Amino acid sequence: EADACLPISAATGMHVGKIIRPDLKIGVGWGRTLWESLAYMSAETAPRMSVVSLLGGITKAKHFNPAEFAWRFSSLFKAECYMMTAPAIVDSAQTKTALIDRCGLKDVFDRVSSLDAVLISVGDMASESTPYRYEFISEEVRKSMVDEGAVGEFLFNYFDVQGRPIRNSIDDRVMSAPPESIANCPERIIASGGVRKSLALLGALRAIKPTTFITDIHCAKKVLDLAG
Repeated sequence: EADACLPISAATGMHVGKIIRPDLKIGVGWGRTLWESLAYMSAETAPRMSVVSLLGGITKAKHFNPAEFAWRFSSLFKAECYMMTAPAIVDSAQTKTALIDRCGLKDVFDRVSSLDAVLISVGDMASESTPYRYEFISEEVRKSMVDEGAVGEFLFNYFDVQGRPIRNSIDDRVMSAPPESIANCPERIIASGGVRKSLALLGALRAIKPTTFITDIHCAKKVLDLAG
């Protein structure tokens, strides 16, 4: 299977250029596809535009840190950036509560409910996927979620093929926008592809019902086949 990331990234960058406008409030996730899309976006000034990071960061990176996407994205448009300055997964529910209530992240979470648009990617449950390859999430937890029917995740929110949430042991420790906020946002953009992700993307389409879905033709055909 050819690498679908670059053509999807190119299409994503071009689509983003069409929606940028003054006063836009957009939330963004992170990942390789979104990171690569930066190369296909033209810098411009969008007055009063704001960018909200929808997911915390990672502490181990190799060639680049995809969690920097929100900052790089906002810089292109000279927009205000509200960063989720915490690890994507913290050690306890108490730590998450403390970071939100006492360490300045409440403003970021509050802004999520009033966004005009969100731009996210979707991950699958394969052991070679980034969260499991770099052990952000243990193999034990990954296997337990697969056993419960999980087919994929967005912003570390897990779901089954029908788009229903999968409860798991990290739910209360994930520093990310709640799935209902994503689903309720007026403009919802998913940018992901590759045949391997087709089942995950079918679940994500059902969970989020995106207004725009950017993928490759092989993945799109497979998703349609799976949907029946």
